[in-house]
Amino acid sequence: MTMDTVEDKVSNVTPDSPEARLLAKVRAKRGDTSLMRSPEERLAIRKVMNAAQLASEARRVLALNCASKEDLATYRAQGARLRGADFKFRVTNLVGMVTIPGWAEMVANQVGAEEKYLSVRQPNGRWTLAAFEVDEVDREMTHTITDLDGSTETLSEPVPYLMFSVVFVDALNNNDIDNRHVRDLVQRVETQVPAPPVQSVQSGQAGIILQMQAQLAAQQEQMQALVAQLAEQAAAKPARGRRRKAAVEQPVQADDATPPTD
Repeated sequence: MTMDTVEDKVSNVTPDSPEARLLAKVRAKRGDTSLMRSPEERLAIRKVMNAAQLASEARRVLALNCASKEDLATYRAQGARLRGADFKFRVTNLVGMVTIPGWAEMVANQVGAEEKYLSVRQPNGRWTLAAFEVDEVDREMTHTITDLDGSTETLSEPVPYLMFSVVFVDALNNNDIDNRHVRDLVQRVETQVPAPPVQSVQSGQAGIILQMQAQLAAQQEQMQALVAQLAEQAAAKPARGRRRKAAVEQPVQADDATPPTD
């Protein structure tokens, strides 16, 4: 019995064989393993596994979006107005579920949403992040469990949260807009604008309603006339059942009788 060499066994795998196609799949899968990726690629797919890493990355993102020390000193000297806001994230919804780039984008988007909210309330300013705090806080959450026999039991457990406190400063150093003044201005503008001709609108609608009522009345009259016509035709037409019954009940006359035969 002859032994196959290594070269013979390798040459048995042709490019179009099932073994070659399976080797290609294994080779492609091997190229996607973490050992073949760069440090940047591994960081992009790595899941965050603890709250400390979440807080550290959040502080880094907030620091990148925060105003510089020189600008803050200028704003303080001008006495620029400040506004505060807060938001939170539940840690159990994040650990093992988000990547570092994804978590950074979530924090940046939330800060941007708070800034847009201030821009809507006070649109005469340019709001910039001035200060921030990130704290890990446990909040008690209670659960009520009902057994099969109807008895209930209340359980409590600590739920970790990341609490964010942020402060925005107006870089334009404008005064606050009083929303009451805005409402008064809108009311004055509405009183100055002439109202649409309500009478013409109402008259037009009334004309349409009257026209529809006239059409409905005409249709009802036509229906009544048709019903009366059908009733007249039914009364003038002879009843076949009555004629047959009368013919049966009519006595036989003498001259109509058949004479007996011998």
